[in-house]
Amino acid sequence: MTKQFKDLTPEEQQTAVKNIGNCLKEHGFSSAVVAVLDEYVYMVGGEVQIQKTLSVEHNVSTDKADQVAKFSEAVKQYSQEISDAKINVNA
Repeated sequence: MTKQFKDLTPEEQQTAVKNIGNCLKEHGFSSAVVAVLDEYVYMVGGEVQIQKTLSVEHNVSTDKADQVAKFSEAVKQYSQEISDAKINVNA
């Protein structure tokens, strides 16, 4: 069962960030950043919703396409349970 990142416990959030960060390092993308963002959405009726998301955005040269493919497969074990994780490592 998947959950949104904000619905994970603080310990689960920390573990997810660490695991994805370690996976990035293991695949040679140590300069990539795992970001946890708080987004405040103001609704027309005056309601405020706070959304917490996890994202990775990293672009590398095309000669690293094989590394990207291996990373993309490996990171699924850490991100597939988080419905709103945005992990984009592109060559």
